[in-house]
Amino acid sequence: MRMKFLAVLFFGVALLTAATASARESTINCHCFKDRSYDPEQPHKVTDYLLATTHNSFFAQAFALNKADVVRARMGGIAGEDLWLVHYLSEKSGIHTRELMDARADKGFWSVVIRELSLPADILGPQVQAIAQQGGDDAALAAAVADETAGRLLAVEAGVLKSLRDRGAGTQQVLLAVFLSRQTGRPAGDIFAEVQTQKTTWGEVLASTGLTPAQIEPEIVKLMQ
Repeated sequence: MRMKFLAVLFFGVALLTAATASARESTINCHCFKDRSYDPEQPHKVTDYLLATTHNSFFAQAFALNKADVVRARMGGIAGEDLWLVHYLSEKSGIHTRELMDARADKGFWSVVIRELSLPADILGPQVQAIAQQGGDDAALAAAVADETAGRLLAVEAGVLKSLRDRGAGTQQVLLAVFLSRQTGRPAGDIFAEVQTQKTTWGEVLASTGLTPAQIEPEIVKLMQ
C-alpha cells in the first residue's frame, strides 16, 4: 500500500510541477465532463463541472499552479485531500513536496507529519494545528486547509465557512457558494441552502449573474488579485 500510495502521489505532484506550456485544459476536461455549458432546460447537468472547475481554478491560483496540471493530477487518481495538504505544507514549511510525500507514505497520516514538522503556531493555521494535535483524519485536515486558504485569499469570514460546513458543504460546494455569493451579493449560506433543498441549482444561480461556466476562472483570478 505504501509503495502504491507513493507512486500515485508522486505522479500527481510531478504533473503539478512539470512544465506544460502546450497543455490544454479543454482537451483534458472533455474526457471527464460531457456537460460544460448551462442548459436552462436541464440546469442540473452542469453541476459537476461547475463544482470541479471552481475548485480547480481556485486551487491553481492559490498555489501558483497550472490549472491543466491540477486537472491531470485529479484525473490520475490523486485525492483532493492529498493535493491540498502537500501543497499547503510545502508552502508553509519550505519543504519540497517530494519530501512531504515520503513522510506521508512513511507515517501513514498527514496529522503525524504535521506534528513532527513542529511548525510555529503563527505559521500553521490554528484549526489545522488543532486537528493535527487531535489526530484528525486527512479529510478533516484538508477541509481546514481549504477553509483557511479561502478565508485568507477571498477574505471570507471564518463564521461563513463554518456555517457552510455545518450545513454539510464539502470543499467544492464551499468554494462555489462563496464565488456565487461574491457575484450575486447574496449570503453564501443562503445560496447553498437553496441548492441543498433543490429550490434552485448551481447552474441557475450562475446564469442569474450573466456569467458562463467558462468565465469562472478569470473571475476567480480577479477576486484573488
